[in-house]
Amino acid sequence: MNRTRVALRRCTALALFATIAVPGSMAHAQPLAVDTMDRQAVIDFYMDVFLDSEGVEPGWTGSHQGCNAGTLSNAFLAATLQRINYYRAMAGLNGDVVLDDTFNAQCQAAALIYSVNDILTHNPSPGLICFSLDGLAAAQRSNITQNAIGPGAIDDFIEDPGFSNTAVGHRRHLLFPGQEVMGVGCVPERNANQPDATAIYVLGPRTDIEQAVMWPPEGFVPFQVTYLRWSYSYPGADFSEATVHVTLNGDRVQYTPLPLISGFGDNTIVWQPGTTFPPPLQETYTVEIDNFFIPGDANPQNITYDVTRINPFGDFGGEGEGEGEGEGEGEGEGEGEGEGEGEGEGEGEGEGEGEGEGEGEGEGEGEGEGEGVRAKVKVKAKVKAKAKAKVKARSRRKRPPRSWWNSLAPQMRTAPETFRSQSPAGCSRR
Repeated sequence: MNRTRVALRRCTALALFATIAVPGSMAHAQPLAVDTMDRQAVIDFYMDVFLDSEGVEPGWTGSHQGCNAGTLSNAFLAATLQRINYYRAMAGLNGDVVLDDTFNAQCQAAALIYSVNDILTHNPSPGLICFSLDGLAAAQRSNITQNAIGPGAIDDFIEDPGFSNTAVGHRRHLLFPGQEVMGVGCVPERNANQPDATAIYVLGPRTDIEQAVMWPPEGFVPFQVTYLRWSYSYPGADFSEATVHVTLNGDRVQYTPLPLISGFGDNTIVWQPGTTFPPPLQETYTVEIDNFFIPGDANPQNITYDVTRINPFGDFGGEGEGEGEGEGEGEGEGEGEGEGEGEGEGEGEGEGEGEGEGEGEGEGEGEGEGEGVRAKVKVKAKVKAKAKAKVKARSRRKRPPRSWWNSLAPQMRTAPETFRSQSPAGCSRR
C-alpha cells in the first residue's frame, strides 16, 4: 500500500487583511488565503484577521419584548464573516463565503426564538413566543447555539465541544468545501433566562467539490484554534476500517477515537489526542490515517501529514509577558512602541489592561519589551483596543457547556446518498 504525504494547500499568503464587504444581497467578500506552511504568514494571519474580528459590538436593533428580530451592525456582520473565512482559509478552502440579506433576516428571526424562549430546536413550534416562518426556515438550515454570538459562536462551532458533538457536525458544515453563501443571526442576552443566541445559515447554495479537509490543518496552526477534537473529512469516504496514529517527536500520542456519524457535510473521522495546552514554542504532530476508502478507488488509502502547533506570541516569552494579555500584543490590546509589564498592561499609543479592556483603537508596528521577556522582539500590532472585557465575554460562552445534537426529527433525516447537500445542521447549547 502506498502512503501519500498530504500537501493540500499552497495558497499565497496575505500579509494584510482585506476588507470584507457586507451585506447587500449576496455581498461579495475579498478572498482570504494563507500559506499554512509559512510560519510567519500564519502568525500574521492570526494577528491581522482572527484578532481583528474580536470585540466588535453587535449593534442589535431588535427587542425581546416586542418580538422584533432587528438587525446587526455591518461591522458585527463583517467580523463574524471574517471569522468564518479565517477558518476556511486556514483549512485550505475558499475564504470568500458571502452573506445573503434574506438568510441574515431569517437567522435573526431564529435567534430571537431561541433567546426569548431559552430553547434550541431545528423545528420551533408555532406555540413558541416570537415564532415566525422566517425563524422556522433558518432553524432547519442552520448551525444554532446559545450563550455565544458572532465570532465567538464561530469559534464554538469549530471547536464543537460537548458529549453530543462528537461528530463535529457544526465544523463540518462551516468547513464544507463547496460552501458559497451563508447567513448570520445573533440576539444578545436580555437576562439569564433569555440568553445570547446565534443561528448561522449553512445549508444555502453549495457546490460539490472533491477535497479533503482536516482540522487542525496541515502546517503551522496557532494552538488557540487547534482545539481538542481533530478531524479529517473526505466526500463519500468509508472510514469504518480506518485507523489513526499520532506521534509527537517520534513518540506515540494517546488519543480517543470518536464514533463515525454521517449526515453533516462530508464523511469524517474524528479523534481526540488531548492537546489543548500551549506548546513551549512549537511542536509538530505527525498524523497517519490508514485503511480508508474513497469513491472510485478499490485500493485502501493511507495518508500522512504534520500539524505544527505554535504560540503566536511565544517568540517573546509566551502568555503573561509583553503587551496586552501578556502575549506581546495579547488579543488586540496595546499597540505601538512600548513596554509590557506583568499580565497584559501595555504602554504606548494605547493602553490595554487585563483581558480585553482598553480604550480607543489603532494600528501600528513597533518594538516592544516587557518584564520577563527573554529578548527584545518586533511586535506587529493590529489593534482592536476598544474591546471591553464584557464584549469579549459576550462573544464567547458565558455558561458551562450544555451541548447536544439536534433531535434528528424524522423529516430532517436523509438518505446517505444525499446527505452532502441535504443533511440537517447541528445545534450546540453552551
